[in-house]
Amino acid sequence: MRAVLLLSISLSILTLKANGHIISATRLIPYELKKPLEVGDVIRAWGVYKDDTTSRFSVRIGQGSSSGPVLVVADFRTWDDLVVLNSKDNGRWQNEITARFGRHNFEADKVFEVKIKVEEVGYRVFVNDNELERSFPHRLDISMGEHVELHGGSNGFKWTALHLPSPEGQTLSNVEGGPSIPFKTTTGHVNSLSLLERSLAPGDVITAWGIYATETEPFCLNLMMENGLYHMFHLDFRPSLTEDDFEVVMNSKNANGWGNEVKSKFMANFENGRPFKVAVKCLEDSFQIFVDGTDLGIKFPYRENFALGEAKFLWLLGGSEGMKWTDALLPSYQSFRHIFAADKHVKYGLKKQLQVEDVIRAWGVFKDYSTSRFSVCIGGTTDAVLFVVDFRPWDDLVVLNSYSDNKWDREVILAFSKENFKKDTIFEVKIEVSSEGFQTFFNGEKLMANFLHRVDLATGQYVVLHGGSHGFQWTALHLPNGKDLGPGIPFQTSSGSTAALERPLLRNNVITAWGIYAAGSEEFSISLQMSDQEQVMLQVMFRAGKIVLLTSSNQQNQVTKVKTDEETPFFMNGTPFKVAIQCLENGFQIFLNGKSLVDEFPYNSEFDLRKVRNVQLAGGSAGMQWTDLALPYYDDQAVGLRWVVISETRQVTIRLAFLPGEIETFFLRLPCDINMSLKLGLRRYGGLNAHVEIKGQRGNVYCDGAANRNWFNGETTDFNLGDALDCKPEQSNVILVFEKTPERLTIKKAGEVVYNQVFTASDGYCHSHVPSTHVWINLQRYDGELELAVGPEDRGEDSRGEEK
Repeated sequence: MRAVLLLSISLSILTLKANGHIISATRLIPYELKKPLEVGDVIRAWGVYKDDTTSRFSVRIGQGSSSGPVLVVADFRTWDDLVVLNSKDNGRWQNEITARFGRHNFEADKVFEVKIKVEEVGYRVFVNDNELERSFPHRLDISMGEHVELHGGSNGFKWTALHLPSPEGQTLSNVEGGPSIPFKTTTGHVNSLSLLERSLAPGDVITAWGIYATETEPFCLNLMMENGLYHMFHLDFRPSLTEDDFEVVMNSKNANGWGNEVKSKFMANFENGRPFKVAVKCLEDSFQIFVDGTDLGIKFPYRENFALGEAKFLWLLGGSEGMKWTDALLPSYQSFRHIFAADKHVKYGLKKQLQVEDVIRAWGVFKDYSTSRFSVCIGGTTDAVLFVVDFRPWDDLVVLNSYSDNKWDREVILAFSKENFKKDTIFEVKIEVSSEGFQTFFNGEKLMANFLHRVDLATGQYVVLHGGSHGFQWTALHLPNGKDLGPGIPFQTSSGSTAALERPLLRNNVITAWGIYAAGSEEFSISLQMSDQEQVMLQVMFRAGKIVLLTSSNQQNQVTKVKTDEETPFFMNGTPFKVAIQCLENGFQIFLNGKSLVDEFPYNSEFDLRKVRNVQLAGGSAGMQWTDLALPYYDDQAVGLRWVVISETRQVTIRLAFLPGEIETFFLRLPCDINMSLKLGLRRYGGLNAHVEIKGQRGNVYCDGAANRNWFNGETTDFNLGDALDCKPEQSNVILVFEKTPERLTIKKAGEVVYNQVFTASDGYCHSHVPSTHVWINLQRYDGELELAVGPEDRGEDSRGEEK
């Protein structure tokens, strides 16, 4: 459960930094490469040339410190009309290769670009897209490259921006730079057109980056229709003569030509040679424009005869004097985060290798018995089908099968009455991957047969939804996500699932929940609960096409109602939706699918925002389901917690003060890549409730008094942490969060669920509703220190933990 998200809520563009793809750069700073250098990589640097009095300046790819090896340097010596290429090894510069390059190629106060391409045999260097007459051979292994440095310049010369290669598949949310489509603004043809991966929807954001240049001609961003001639949206930046402000012109174009222009002026923050970012946010009825995170304050309404979902291309063009569009980030299926609207006959690529415990879920709306057969298919390499579940309602059957070696395998046929389907009603098909095979569920009920694995699970690559007719439709799909988009707690809305906040809520925090809507559903809600779960600071309830917000304090209720426009309903049968709650300075702002429903619902003065403890998702019927939740979480610093140091010689016991029904939360801060043996135990009066043991990447949960006594007086259940103890390059430690309730024990990292174990009555004291009285830590086989904290954070009332 991540709080940000790359797209935690549609307002995420307000917090994305402009250095997502291009970083503002200065000289003499080593900018770290985010991946090993390899053939095909391109490094681009921009600067502003002052005049011929400037001294030499250079771009170099190096290793280690500034005095370490240099794989290649392009050293511009304008006074000699030369570029010198060289490398450095064992502290010595090697033989120079010189290329003639006249100073007339630079213009006073103009932006220039240096581009270095990594080829099989060496490096090719370009200035303003003009290649030097000499290339430079590889003298040192390219795998040695660790950073890029920008050197030199004087008398007003400056380096302004740098663009580095990024790891494959990385985006602006987790790297400082990374190429997308290399737009050529001078042509405005093939290389500047980018096909949208999927149809646009409200809440989507289109982001483009560029390098600004003084005295540039106008430049524009366009959303194009399929024929490449009609503009659904044209955004034109027109610099003024004074450049103190810009005029922005917005328009659309169809078969009848251009429509009426919408104009706006804004104060320009553009700087010669510096990167900028334009973000276009798709609202329910218009586009909203941001430049470097600032809202221009004007919206462009969707024009008649244009449907948002029909836009097919992004087209960036225009600019001069060195101005360039450099990158674009477009909505993808992944940006729906957990659920996305789905169509039949489309291959939806898996974002990770299929493995045991993965779950695939598909939703559809059944029209009537005239529909033809329909199926969910997991496909693999070489046209193999790992598994297909094929519904044949007219025969009252479900057929399970696989396809390998260019033929269908033996069918597994199950009786399945057409009476299981209801006219115009949503249904869900769920496929769980086990070590033996695939288990299929229909509306939560397990089909009788387990389909054994016939094709290697690792070959799975995509999911396809097939078939249906006469009004039948597939509406949504939920795939196993990669580590960056891990699933939240699997909510069962009939029981009103509750998730604990890992840390106190703060201003600007966002809580996001996803679900599938069903026509005819009973009311459903999302609530922010205090320690006493009867106390609700905010409840957002959806009921019969309306939204009702309530705060409560004992018997004092405050109610606000917001009615929907009957012609533009909030929900569509069987389709995914997203609710986001943003904490403002004085109240909550509520969003549904990116549209603000309430600008500011005031905080109840009887409640403290920081004392909210849980988020509850509840209600719904007729197939409506809550599916996922993203909550704010502590980063690797986790300031504000009371940390206690633990070592082999300093074992610790902390007295607890949790209330009945409160989620017991513990934080363990570990050094990266640690290898140790550790036990975290929870005691009750008179004995042990449970303990969690971790040995390297493996671990187990022990429940005292469990029915199956396989270890001492209880039962252990093994688990694997995988790469949960790994750190990002910039991190020195990792925090694991342990949440314990009578119903479950959950281990999380950075808001993502790493392991979740459900407890039942047979799990002894793990299932006890009596709060734990103490937590203790026993550390072995590690000579360093760890840290433990107890939460959620409470200041001034009780410490939640006291070292004993």
